[in-house]
Amino acid sequence: MSEMADSFFGARRAIDDEIDLFEAKEADVALAGQRALCCCALLYTLLQGEKGAQAFFDMLPVGVAPSGLHDKVRGVRPCLFVRLPWGLTRKRRFAGLLCQVYGHVQDAFDRYLNGSGYTRRYPVQAYAPSSENKGKEPEGASSSNAMIGTMGTIQSRTVGWKRYTAWCDEINARIEEVNRNQSPSQVLGMARSMDVAMLSQERVSGTGVDGLVPSMDRSLCLKPVACHLAGVGPLPALPPLGEVEPAIREFAKRFYEREKDAVDKTIVRLEQRLDCTLNEQTCA
Repeated sequence: MSEMADSFFGARRAIDDEIDLFEAKEADVALAGQRALCCCALLYTLLQGEKGAQAFFDMLPVGVAPSGLHDKVRGVRPCLFVRLPWGLTRKRRFAGLLCQVYGHVQDAFDRYLNGSGYTRRYPVQAYAPSSENKGKEPEGASSSNAMIGTMGTIQSRTVGWKRYTAWCDEINARIEEVNRNQSPSQVLGMARSMDVAMLSQERVSGTGVDGLVPSMDRSLCLKPVACHLAGVGPLPALPPLGEVEPAIREFAKRFYEREKDAVDKTIVRLEQRLDCTLNEQTCA
């Protein structure tokens, strides 16, 4: 009986622990998604809205309709992180700016979808031999050896949206298996079958829990995790800047010729906002 209980509760406890770890990573995915949309909103602003952005993505070419990118960016306040680069003409400067912004957007989308590597540091204590003991192996914390602190490093990676949703599917598959193979009614039925005296008493009295089986399984089964709520949902995979920079510059020049006045006003407005963000006294 104890082995049966350990198996029943152990399987549920293991899934609960993994769900706790899974939910702890949700904030990282959500933050990466918000940053990606914030960067993309600046691209939309430079391209004068959804129509210009759609022409830009068609040029790459990248399909944005399946991910609902236009709807996700709508209403998002753009991040301000670049200034108009140097160039002989404003057309060339706009082309350089569009390349810079696209590079940030592509990087933010990739970090959100696939995660990003980082180095985690942790303290390490070691013994430094004194001058007379150099070349000898220190044995424990001797008085002739001083303890020094150093920093070790571990290469790690954040969880991207793709891995996060795949992880969610894996957890739900385990939940479905446990609910199917170790349902509360099955475990209770096996436990009852071992208690001959209880079965005899139920036959005589006409009582039992057979009629409660469906509601018992519904109320006590493990609930699946909502995978579709992670982050900001799917985003399109964008090609690296190095692969599309010539095409972006050519597109930017043609776009600037058509939308010169609107683009100039937008850049002035964005730079004023950036100045206010960096130094509030300039806007007081």
